[in-house]
Amino acid sequence: VMAIVAVSWLLVSTQPTSVTLAGDPLSDAKAKQQQLQNELATQRAQLAALRSTATQLSNALAVAKAKLASVTAQYQQVSTLVDQVTTQVNEVKAQLDSLNAQIAELDAQLKQVADEITVQTAELQARESLLQDHLRAAYEQSQTSLLEVLLSARSLDDATNQVGYLLTLSDQDKALADEIRSLRAQLAIKQQE
Repeated sequence: VMAIVAVSWLLVSTQPTSVTLAGDPLSDAKAKQQQLQNELATQRAQLAALRSTATQLSNALAVAKAKLASVTAQYQQVSTLVDQVTTQVNEVKAQLDSLNAQIAELDAQLKQVADEITVQTAELQARESLLQDHLRAAYEQSQTSLLEVLLSARSLDDATNQVGYLLTLSDQDKALADEIRSLRAQLAIKQQE
């Protein structure tokens, strides 16, 4: 008896509490339909959220593409500007090299002119000294009159030679003075350069 009571108790406790859960095929189908409709509604909501996210991502992608196009255009402008500046720098370097070469050439010419000025200054000083010696000698000889030269000569040839010598010295002194003037003029021109 106890066993029957325990088995019946077990049967009573395992039975479904709701009538719709009891195994009715129509109820099962309705429950299944409701479950499918709920899942479909959830999936539709998820699809709508995904479409919204896709639209947002598409808009963000369009913005990113526009920014990329703008950055690309700016990069191309900067790249072109860098190329232009590089070309200008190379041109300036070439001009600088050319000017440095000209400066070196002018420095060499200047040194040569300075050397020539030094040489001509020394030559001018030597010529002026020689002219001073000639003028001193001419002055000393001018103290002796032409008549004294003629009377002190031993012969007419000797007198002619001494007078010719005096005239030659005078002509040489004039030529030397002209040469000194020319050297001074050349020296002044070179010093102005």
